[in-house]
Amino acid sequence: MKQVIFILLAGALLLPGLAFGQTEVFFLGHQWGIGAKALAMGGAFSAVADDYTASYWNPAGLAQIHRMELLGSMSHFVMKNDARYLQNSSPTETNATKLNAFGFVIPYPTYRGSLVFSVGYNRVRSFDEGFGIQHYFHPSETTAYTQSYDELESGSLSNWIFSGALEVTQNLALGASINIWRGNDDYEWIREYDSELNLFDYDRTSNLNIETKYHAVNFKLGALYRLGILGRIGVTMSTPVKLKADESWSQKVRDFDNYDPAYADSVFEYKDYGNWDYSIKSPIIMGAGGAFTLFPNLVVSGDVEYSDWTQMKYESEPSVGDQIEENRKFKREYRATTQIHVGAEFTVPIVNLQLRGGFFNRPLPFKDATKQQDRKFLTAGVGMLLDKQVKLDVAWLHGWWKDQSYLSEDIPMLTEKIETDKILATIAFRF
Repeated sequence: MKQVIFILLAGALLLPGLAFGQTEVFFLGHQWGIGAKALAMGGAFSAVADDYTASYWNPAGLAQIHRMELLGSMSHFVMKNDARYLQNSSPTETNATKLNAFGFVIPYPTYRGSLVFSVGYNRVRSFDEGFGIQHYFHPSETTAYTQSYDELESGSLSNWIFSGALEVTQNLALGASINIWRGNDDYEWIREYDSELNLFDYDRTSNLNIETKYHAVNFKLGALYRLGILGRIGVTMSTPVKLKADESWSQKVRDFDNYDPAYADSVFEYKDYGNWDYSIKSPIIMGAGGAFTLFPNLVVSGDVEYSDWTQMKYESEPSVGDQIEENRKFKREYRATTQIHVGAEFTVPIVNLQLRGGFFNRPLPFKDATKQQDRKFLTAGVGMLLDKQVKLDVAWLHGWWKDQSYLSEDIPMLTEKIETDKILATIAFRF
């Protein structure tokens, strides 16, 4: 009977963790974009788009490139999470160094105008993050226990991207990219319970692991129009991403009885595992931007990106919840979002050094989200020619926001203060 009761308790214990793991992939982790130059300008790059990374921001911008280009970019990411419940604070730090982008641009000789192709690999979304919290309860003279929660997540969503751009008139270029998405997300949730004085004195460790593999294909279309010496404007449209997920999960609870004489030093374990395949589709994403030359050495740019997340949809039964109800929830609880990106680049005369800065925001798609939960980012960077064929760009990003979430019945409201820093270095060879 004790084993039966334990299994029931274990199942109830793990349900919150399993539900927590079922966050839609489009909101997991962090997505900033690719390339140090673009990031240093706050991601306001759809009308600048003058290197390989145009294949991501606005493929029409590739038409501006007249020499072959080989580009590589690396990034280092640091995330600090100060998780708090009442007076309990548990700061954690996550670090990751990874490839950001690698690509090749090939202009095709034409009698007039330009025809340009590119191929590359981009790490678009990072899932690397985590937090921990520990708290002590002593509600009565006969009851005292300590609980700790730890979450660790790693992985990324990347794409192989094949792009082309054509200058159809002297001032207008059109472009398109096909994105072949691949990704993996490794999620681990650990809860430890250590009782000290209560009558049912025992230690319990519960562990939940979810490993998910993703794949999808979508397209991005773009246009770039020159305004003479004033600058350029760009528009983009990304078709829905229908991500297919192959999810494997396992859960284990280990209970060590150190009180009941009948079961002293006994260990009980409960294990379960399974697989689930499902698919989820994002909405169409529309973007527009402009880059304007205010002075001979100063360019300012701005972008907006619109996504109506009420149009998101499960196209098969999700691993947690009912398909129809989850899709209704998107209509009831989600909203459209507009991201704003602004940036500037100043070229220092004589030394040909570019100084850059920018800002962008990432509002959450939930109707009840607060302004404090919006992701806000400041960016800065520098670009320099190492010689006539080699250019180095470096960017720094700093982000901050606060989150509130339901963790368990014991911790109904967890507050997280999050800060992120990211450094990118991009080197490009043109020949």
